[in-house]
Amino acid sequence: MKDTVTYVDLPSRVEVIEKLTALAEGRSVPDDTANWALYWLLADQTPGVDVRIHDWPVWDAITLLAGADAHGGDRPYLYGEEDFVDWLKELTDAPVRSTPP
Repeated sequence: MKDTVTYVDLPSRVEVIEKLTALAEGRSVPDDTANWALYWLLADQTPGVDVRIHDWPVWDAITLLAGADAHGGDRPYLYGEEDFVDWLKELTDAPVRSTPP
């Protein structure tokens, strides 16, 4: 019996930009956004699931967002709004790249 593969498309660049903007503006908490991003990383590792990546900078941003809730020593989170602004700029400035780096 052949294995069944489920194909899943990554969120759009616009959706990821919205997530990053909400973090950068303090309208979203890192825990919620990291959990959202982690779903995509786990899906990519799930047997029988093929996450189709049409825009590699979006994938790169999702991998960063999955760590948005990392804790850092003397402060609640390792990353803050300035980091999220940098990640947002990196994604918005990146050309659409359909092949891996």
